[in-house]
Amino acid sequence: MNIVPAPASATGKPSLPEELAAIVERTRQAVVRDLALRVTTCDAGRVRFLNPTLTNR
Repeated sequence: MNIVPAPASATGKPSLPEELAAIVERTRQAVVRDLALRVTTCDAGRVRFLNPTLTNR
């Protein structure tokens, strides 16, 4: 048995798998943006967190 996503409905609303994929992608992009704002690299090439509540590494 193969499970395949249903096509978008006639109303133009995306199917559940399409909606879930979009949610996952938006979440992934938000995490990457947040991490980019919190992290920098020092001269030694180590990662340093800018948020003081996170451990500097």
